[in-house]
Amino acid sequence: MRKRYTNIRIKSPKIVEELADTYEPANPQYKKLLLQAIEGYDKIWTQYRSYDAGYYARYYAARCHFKLKEYSNAINCLHDALTGAGNPTTRQLKPLSLLLMAECWSKTEPYPFDEIIANFEPYIKKLDRRSLRGAASQRIQLELAKAYKAKSTWLAETGEPAKSKSFEQDAIKIVK
Repeated sequence: MRKRYTNIRIKSPKIVEELADTYEPANPQYKKLLLQAIEGYDKIWTQYRSYDAGYYARYYAARCHFKLKEYSNAINCLHDALTGAGNPTTRQLKPLSLLLMAECWSKTEPYPFDEIIANFEPYIKKLDRRSLRGAASQRIQLELAKAYKAKSTWLAETGEPAKSKSFEQDAIKIVK
């Protein structure tokens, strides 16, 4: 019964988020509605953080933060959402969260290549050939290759050319 209740309860802030999407981002109503949706999602996360709806609420809150260009808040929410991604009923949440994380990190300055490598590399290594061909996996691989290349460049600039070559070869291997 509680699972049904939480799944129904999450629909309320989701409707507010969808209503916000009907406005242009420059409209003050857009921001107001997204903040209202975030508040609703946060209440669900606070009360039901060990349930599926809690993890999904955290992901949806991250999506709202992303729309508001609050990338660090979105990433914090996504880290919370990923804590429940091992559960069989929330398994589809992991690639969604990683995709949104890739979008957030690609817009962050300075580019956090070490964080990207730490979060994406274990996920990609666990996938089989068929899963690697999916659109979500390919986007995550592309961001990982970009992080390898950025780390390679950084290492070359700091005077470690041997390590730099290794990361550059990893980036090339992923892109191929």
